[in-house]
Order: sequence, then structure tokens, then C-alpha cells
Amino acid sequence: MGEKIGICDFYESLCSITRINAAVVQGFRELSYVHTPENGMASSSMELCYLQICRALMRKIIMHSEEKSGDFTKSTNVLEEDFYL
Repeated sequence: MGEKIGICDFYESLCSITRINAAVVQGFRELSYVHTPENGMASSSMELCYLQICRALMRKIIMHSEEKSGDFTKSTNVLEEDFYL
């Protein structure tokens, strides 16, 4: 079937998810501070585009790390360094 995952490994992987989310939120705050949307509609549209770009970048990073090492958890430190400021 698959490899057994220890409970400590599972919780360790959750740590990077919260850091990536914090970096995405911080990035959007800076983007909206720099561009200052005129209304809520413009802000929502800008946020949607920003999240789509972030998601595409995450897919590229995961695909690249899977091709390179076969296991994307080995590049977790790279993700944290790039996204968490």
C-alpha cells in the first residue's frame, strides 16, 4: 500500500502549511498597500488573481521537487524560506 507515517511526521508537516499561509496573507497585504484598490470589488478581484498565481507557483515548486528527489517533503525548508518573511 503505502509508507507508514508517524504522528510526529504528520504534525511537523502542518507547521509549514501555516507558515505558507501566513506568507501569502502578508504578501497580499503588501500588494494591496502598494496598489490601494478603489473599492471592495477591485480588492476581491486582486486577491483572487494573487491567490491563483500563488497556487500556480506552489504547483511548480512541488512538481520540480518531485522530479528532482521523488519526495517533495525534502524541499519543505526551501518552501519556508521562499514564502515566510
